[in-house]
Amino acid sequence: MPLFSRGLFVFGEFLDHPKIKSIENGEYSQYYNLMNLFCYGTFELLSTNRSAYPDLRPTQVRKLKQLSIIDEAHNQKHIPYGLLFKKLDIASSRELEDLVIELFYLEAITGKLDQQKALLEVNSAIGRDIRIEQIDELHQKLDSWGVRVESVLAHIANEIKMVNERRYESELHQKEILEASLSIKEALRGQMAKSDAQSLRMDMDDILIHPDLLESRVEATRQSSSNTESVGDRDVRSRITVFKNLRHGKSSKQQ
Repeated sequence: MPLFSRGLFVFGEFLDHPKIKSIENGEYSQYYNLMNLFCYGTFELLSTNRSAYPDLRPTQVRKLKQLSIIDEAHNQKHIPYGLLFKKLDIASSRELEDLVIELFYLEAITGKLDQQKALLEVNSAIGRDIRIEQIDELHQKLDSWGVRVESVLAHIANEIKMVNERRYESELHQKEILEASLSIKEALRGQMAKSDAQSLRMDMDDILIHPDLLESRVEATRQSSSNTESVGDRDVRSRITVFKNLRHGKSSKQQ
């Protein structure tokens, strides 16, 4: 019988079968009610009206309790153990966790068991059969979900735009800094070249205007050293003589 199948959690096709519909109001109506219970109901509903259903086997009771967990997983994502104890008429955490672990294994629910907080944390759960009167409610939920998705997409698009604008501003700022740095380097290079040229001219002017200073230094050096005159000394003295002649010539012209 399909109710015994471990991985089966949807029964609408069986309920709609002509042979099942034929027993809805007859002698075997309890079995029709049982199929209806597995499609849309929970273990809590069975507990409140057991006379409407035939006696269930342990495997059927286990399946109905798992369907009830799936049903609750659609209502909230953090389900306390205490709530499931009450809805499933269970007193043992081990029994509850065995039911949930099997649902994890069958991929009917994804999530985790938090034993310290005594919580079932649900990420997702498979769907159950839907009544015709639930279709409008489902449409409303889908519309609401679509609005949320559009809002999230618009927010993401706005964030992307802001990031691109900030990146452009950052690149522009870096370019301005680079250009300013190059300009400063060029200005410093020009000032250094100008300063070196001025320093060279000042040194030459000092030599031309005051050749006696140079001669006195050479003379002092020569006296402190040996009496032998080197080629360098003669060269320096000859240049001093030239500078003096230039100086005297310049003075004569001025007179």
